[in-house]
Amino acid sequence: LKGDIRKEQAIAYQEDISRIDLLIQNDKEWVVIDYKSSEIIRDEHKKQVSYYKTIIRNIFNTKVKGYLLYLTKDSVKLVRV
Repeated sequence: LKGDIRKEQAIAYQEDISRIDLLIQNDKEWVVIDYKSSEIIRDEHKKQVSYYKTIIRNIFNTKVKGYLLYLTKDSVKLVRV
């Protein structure tokens, strides 16, 4: 992925402050990536990334993709949200 890369990006939205692990902006879209060290894909993880996508979409009125990046001892798994 190429573009403007922002690590640990704090975003204020509706009286709440969220911290997005990795936020990338390019000419076409924004990409939200959240890191997890869990080996289990959980619905709460997906809801978190969906919420981040909603924040970015509402603030910038643009296309947003979201991913969970599961980092374990032996593997890396990327899950689109």
